[in-house]
Amino acid sequence: SFGDDTIFVEKFVEDPRHIEIQVLMDSFGNGVYLNERECSIQRRNQKVIEEAPSVAVDPETRKAMGKQALQLAAAVEYQSAGTVEFLMDKHKNFYFLEMNTRLQVEHPITELISQVDLVEQMIRVAAGLPLEMKQNDIGIHGWAIESRVYAEDPYREFLPSTGLLTRYKEPGGADVRVDSGVAEGSEISMFYDPMISKLVTHGPNREAALESMRGALDSYEISGLRHNLPFLRALCDHEAFISGNITTKFIPDHYPDGFKGVEMTSMDWAKLACSAHTIHKAAMLARAQVDASRGSMTPAEIEKDLVNLVVMVENGPHLLLTKKPAVPAEMAPDDTFDEAEEEWSIEELMQHFNAISEDMIHIQVLDTPKNRAESKQQDADTPSYRELSVEVGDALPPMSVRSQYAEGDRTCTSMLAGGAGGEMGSDDGTFVQIQRSETPNYQLVYKAEEFKIQVVSPRVYELMTHMPVIAPVDLSKMVLSPMPGLVYSVNIKEGQEVSLGQEVAVVEAMKMQNALQSPASGIIKKVLVEAGQSVDADQILIELE
Repeated sequence: SFGDDTIFVEKFVEDPRHIEIQVLMDSFGNGVYLNERECSIQRRNQKVIEEAPSVAVDPETRKAMGKQALQLAAAVEYQSAGTVEFLMDKHKNFYFLEMNTRLQVEHPITELISQVDLVEQMIRVAAGLPLEMKQNDIGIHGWAIESRVYAEDPYREFLPSTGLLTRYKEPGGADVRVDSGVAEGSEISMFYDPMISKLVTHGPNREAALESMRGALDSYEISGLRHNLPFLRALCDHEAFISGNITTKFIPDHYPDGFKGVEMTSMDWAKLACSAHTIHKAAMLARAQVDASRGSMTPAEIEKDLVNLVVMVENGPHLLLTKKPAVPAEMAPDDTFDEAEEEWSIEELMQHFNAISEDMIHIQVLDTPKNRAESKQQDADTPSYRELSVEVGDALPPMSVRSQYAEGDRTCTSMLAGGAGGEMGSDDGTFVQIQRSETPNYQLVYKAEEFKIQVVSPRVYELMTHMPVIAPVDLSKMVLSPMPGLVYSVNIKEGQEVSLGQEVAVVEAMKMQNALQSPASGIIKKVLVEAGQSVDADQILIELE
């Protein structure tokens, strides 16, 4: 172009992986490389999750990449910490991409496996001191994984999100590190990068580091805006990621239609339903304590109401839970529960259920979103936001549930095992966050994803099937903002004729511009915004006749 007929031929890299080498150079000509980082999983060419070392790099390739990285840094007389980035193909051939002459976002994972404080070394080099280490001193100590926690909506192609962190609690633990600059009450604005934190876990091997990451993501509490915790959690359970079979095309290859939510097995649905059952039980008993003080409910009536419950998951299955009553440890072997419960006071019943209790719960699938659409003669071929792993009539694994939860707690930790008499081990713990509890409606977080749940009696559930269906608002003639931001431009005016797909406005946020198109051909009826105006996600900007 521009009068130059030179043609550049760029090599095609098969199944590329993004591998980078961390280097340290001083002013005396000394240098070391601190092994590699794998940064292949990316969206919009920005890294999402990184790990060190890489499952794909063997010792020979690591040595060759490190040698070339040091040669490059020495050739430009570089001093300080830096990162040399490569693309590596499936045959372990690697090609130079760029060098970043700064501390990388993902530097913590290198620090954890090398046991070298990179910031300290940068300060020493800047002070004119030589490196204290030789290449032979650099080893690989375990495995580290970093998840970049962003204020963005993974269900909308990772569009940025803004707002106040109304609830923010970072996970903890000996193998967990969180680098952040926010706190509860902080605002994530449209003017800066959407990163909330860097969540890092470390373990003796990759499996241990990955399991620690799952637990950290499950216990990370964020409310007030959209975030990518569900996507990060789904990655931790993805077979391709677990096996290490990843490339820079991971997201488009495995999520061609976008992210639809964490994959829920029948066991996951059972665990979520049993957790909802536990939370509802505590709420009902707390309410019953008040009712009983007025003489309106007996302990026997309370327990009877909790034997059969229907757990309704929005955009998910409806599940019937049948509970075998728990037997208090202090009961005589020949007592029955019905005989014993009549002797309990409300306070004793509350004390029993708010302590560790164990129930055996049987679960039956009553309904699914697809079945509901078919029964209402809607478009059953339109998929719900996730593919369900259960069908109407399925019997889910019976769950032995041992939990400790009291009304008002923000989290519920249950030990669950499938099958009667199933042994419960340390790996059976299910951690659920309670974002909202307004009996019988609950908003729970399981595997970092929000679920809206309603728990009712079978009789109430039967009556609900006769309620009229509320038709959704017709948005086919409206242009909505896909994200919070600023209106960069409005390219049409009222009364103007537009065609399907014509650009009508541009919304900007966090260094991204989104061109909005007309959803149909027609006449512009109303323009509700102007350039420079702040807008929220899903705000109506333009209406067509």
